[in-house]
Amino acid sequence: MSALVLEELPSCAALAAIEPEWRALWDRCPDATPFLRPEWILPWCRHLGPERLAAVTMRAEGRLVGLAPLFAWEDRGARVASLLGAAVSDHLDVVFEHAHAEACADALAAYLAAGPWDRCDLEPLRASSPLLAMPAPAGFRDARADGDVCPVLPLARGIAAVVPASMRGNLRRARARAAQRGRLDLFTSGPARRAEILDALCTLHGVRWGRAGERGMLADRAVQAFHRDASAGIEAEGALRLHAAALDGRIIAALYAFSYRGVHSLYLHGYDPDLAPLSPGALLIAHAVEAAAREGAREVDFLRGRERYKSLWGADLGRATYRRTLTREAST
Repeated sequence: MSALVLEELPSCAALAAIEPEWRALWDRCPDATPFLRPEWILPWCRHLGPERLAAVTMRAEGRLVGLAPLFAWEDRGARVASLLGAAVSDHLDVVFEHAHAEACADALAAYLAAGPWDRCDLEPLRASSPLLAMPAPAGFRDARADGDVCPVLPLARGIAAVVPASMRGNLRRARARAAQRGRLDLFTSGPARRAEILDALCTLHGVRWGRAGERGMLADRAVQAFHRDASAGIEAEGALRLHAAALDGRIIAALYAFSYRGVHSLYLHGYDPDLAPLSPGALLIAHAVEAAAREGAREVDFLRGRERYKSLWGADLGRATYRRTLTREAST
């Protein structure tokens, strides 16, 4: 196997220039998650990222076989390397072609050891992440910690077999209560309604968290701009699933999801807290789960967090995430 050639990409423009190769690499890596696609990472760089990237490409005989999407930042004077997509992504990682994974991991460890980094914060990683298998760079202390779980609802046996009877009963009662209030419509957006539903999600999510005295994930305008940008790219790939519930024509709940490789990922939802007795969030999740089953998805990923509603759906809490921290040892 030929030696790998590494190149650091210091800017969003440089990363965007390899987008077609990057997408092809992702397609060849069956374990890569949607949070590693250019439709997600490039908008993050444009709206939320730092000025300096430190993404590293790895090529074998000129072909892209690995991408380590890193950026540089400072933490109280310490120079830190972290993964692009931080703070808004439920899974982050590198993208290594399987046949070159070990060589890419060794090359990345050597790159980090030779670089200016005082610390590398690598999270949230799945158990199968190449970054967990990567050898510690020379001169770095290695620490690992558990992160959040990602509850998953398998769909192989059909909805009736996996959703608890208690939840099915709750949904029947919620539909009856909604019918007493007006006409309830559950739908998934097409291109014409993407902006409308996303705007509704930002508003509903903000109201819900504002009632609790918190800002919520969508309070920042830069984060909203990121999601508008990212959702357009995900939609263009045919993977966006923006679900909504409307009562007499007014959107009362919205759910932002995407579907790749047989996995329907429920990213974020919001609902009108004044209509909480109607359980609009649960009704919309039911709509999303049913839509995923009709598409032939093998599972619904509720993504990170142990919120009680996920267990009420019967989701398996066993899929963990991890954090790996590499800290340069003080020279003697």
